[in-house]
Amino acid sequence: RLGLLDSHIGLILVYIAIQVPFSTWILKGFFDSIPIELEEAAKIDGCTRLQALLRVVLPLSLTGIAATLIFIAMNSWGQFILPFLLISKDSLAPVSVGILLIQGSYQQISTHLIAAASVLAMLPAVVLVLVLQKFIIKVLMAGALKG
Repeated sequence: RLGLLDSHIGLILVYIAIQVPFSTWILKGFFDSIPIELEEAAKIDGCTRLQALLRVVLPLSLTGIAATLIFIAMNSWGQFILPFLLISKDSLAPVSVGILLIQGSYQQISTHLIAAASVLAMLPAVVLVLVLQKFIIKVLMAGALKG
């Protein structure tokens, strides 16, 4: 009745339900590692609680947020079972299921076609990493530097 079966929205909601506890668990560790004294010092300097969060805590936790986003993206990108079970329309199938559909649509397995489809499936992730490479290195180095 809600129209969530055989829809992208339904699949997205399932992914959210899976990823939120994992993200909360990882981010809690990063936020707990930031000393409370830094937030208190920002309040003494005249920051409100929101300003202390935005100007002190958030920049220090960028590494954790980036790591969490990378884990979530990797986990969601490689999913096969959930879309395979929840989406039955071929037109709504994600790339991981689409490669299986290519294999099943021919009498014999065409390894060249499956290899080409796999390369095309990896292409968006590779382009994203190449575009965000400087930011990724900057965030990773921010966690390694002292000061």
